[in-house]
Amino acid sequence: MPNCHWFGSIDDHEALLQDILQQGDVDIYELYSNHDTPIRIFTNVDDILSEFNVPLDNGAIKPQLLLKLWARGSGYEPTITRFPLHGGFSWRERSGTLGFVQLYLEREVAGQIKHSQTNTTTAAHMGAKDGIFTNEDGEKWDLRQTNRYSSKLNRMIRKRAVAKLGSISVLPGAAALWHKGERFGHHHSKAQAPDALAPLG
Repeated sequence: MPNCHWFGSIDDHEALLQDILQQGDVDIYELYSNHDTPIRIFTNVDDILSEFNVPLDNGAIKPQLLLKLWARGSGYEPTITRFPLHGGFSWRERSGTLGFVQLYLEREVAGQIKHSQTNTTTAAHMGAKDGIFTNEDGEKWDLRQTNRYSSKLNRMIRKRAVAKLGSISVLPGAAALWHKGERFGHHHSKAQAPDALAPLG
């Protein structure tokens, strides 16, 4: 179960992140650091969600948060890569792939919300023997551990759903936005398709 797509509001994200941190299975990294600043590891929800208030370089509203969840016990250590920049900045950092689960959170912008998602690299994709990937330096990662956490996270998300739009789960805050007339993606809204949102249960 490597990925999951769902519609969630900022309130939904807050509740999910609270549970993730309280359970203590992972460390939450940002995917990309700010300019000339090391990658941050978040320890509270307010710091994570406050990133939505930081505008993009062009001044636009930030529509999504790109996070990586390091599954504790999954490998040698998190890989952080530093790369050079142009245009007045020196460098930036990016968190790696092995041992991480992607968590991309979307927010409502201009009356529209896109689906959030998780994803992870499977052992099969990496050609990992018995689920263990070993690099050329002999450093090992247990991709089974990462995939187990990915499956757990996806179940957490789906259990929160109150409805579905096609095959995509809809969490409570997002469902409220639907009923207020927000668009889901580019093509769906209550006005355009009043029966598209299917309640669960």
